[in-house]
Amino acid sequence: MNYQEIYEFLGNVLATGGGAAGVSYLLFRFLGEKWIENKFTERLEQLRHGHDLELLRLKVEIDALLDGAIRLQGEGWEVVKKKIEPMREIIRNSIYDQLQSHGKKDKNSIG
Repeated sequence: MNYQEIYEFLGNVLATGGGAAGVSYLLFRFLGEKWIENKFTERLEQLRHGHDLELLRLKVEIDALLDGAIRLQGEGWEVVKKKIEPMREIIRNSIYDQLQSHGKKDKNSIG
């Protein structure tokens, strides 16, 4: 074998191997991109789903807290109404008593 044949052989091997390597690289790159895009999309959907679940949980928690606060405020007003009514009655009686005693004083002073 002479150098010419060796160079031709190496050239053929490199051309064939290089072509196959080029095709393999392009195939790997195309399939790899698709795989990475699919994984990224899948992970993004999982994150979105997780965020949606968390938002839903927080909305339920906030609604429960607000309902409790509103119910507590309503019960508080009922207690206030129950406590105010006897005070109103006491005030009415006191004013009535004062007016009656004032009326008696006026009748006695005219006399």
